[in-house]
Amino acid sequence: MKIKFMHHNPEISRYFSEYEESSYPEVIVAGAKHRLSAEELNEYPSVKFIVQCSNGLNTIDLGYCKEKGIKIFNAPFANANAVSEYVVGGILSLVRKLNLADRTIKSGKWEREKFFSREVKDLTIGLIGFGNIAKLVHRKLRAFDCKFLVVDPFLSAEQIEIDACTKKVEHDELLKGADVISVHVPLVDATRNLLSEKDFSLMKEDAIVLNSSRGGIINENDLIKYLENGKLNAVLDVFVNEPSVDSRFFTLDNVLLSPHMASMSSSAQVNMILEAKENFEKFLHD
Repeated sequence: MKIKFMHHNPEISRYFSEYEESSYPEVIVAGAKHRLSAEELNEYPSVKFIVQCSNGLNTIDLGYCKEKGIKIFNAPFANANAVSEYVVGGILSLVRKLNLADRTIKSGKWEREKFFSREVKDLTIGLIGFGNIAKLVHRKLRAFDCKFLVVDPFLSAEQIEIDACTKKVEHDELLKGADVISVHVPLVDATRNLLSEKDFSLMKEDAIVLNSSRGGIINENDLIKYLENGKLNAVLDVFVNEPSVDSRFFTLDNVLLSPHMASMSSSAQVNMILEAKENFEKFLHD
């Protein structure tokens, strides 16, 4: 079977050594950094399959693929642990003000009294979406004795309320009751600008908003207004116009920024390739 690589890993071909690389492929192997538009896919009329070595599918023109009958295989589980670790680390860093403390020490200051903070065990964590990553975030933060509010319209209360500290709620109740709101949903039409002005106005003052899913789920202009007013804090790993980031974020002490790196562990990167390939080959052999 002929194959075309559109993946950022320069060693990707060794995972598919049994396939023949070609300019007229039946299979495209891609990653989250490459956008497969209808225009680009149209250049490869023989393509029948896309092996997407990442969790999300938002970089692929799904309408075109449906029209042309192109089947897509991704890796929905492989990066879950890496991203959940990032979320927990982001919460710890911002709650305990580690980012600011580091900055003041490096500027030659000793401002110990400035860094009184809450403890993670006293927080209520709001999880928007309760899929693979959110479940691991929940499991890890349970060790801190946190309470949890969860919104997920696709799961029953029985599926969500897996312990006495976890409650299924409606969207607005989560926003009003959570100290940390962490987003764990894909970017689709229904979730674009899922958190915007109205939602931020319902949140507790000094709440933390965390997005490690996809840029566009949070309205950045509205969030920046609340950050500038000092009413919210944020941990952001994803942005609307990556790699360009709105420069208004750069002057704010109450936001922790990172370059879409939550899944950038060596294990996750390899496992996403292997899982996507396994799903593809399982389809071929079934």
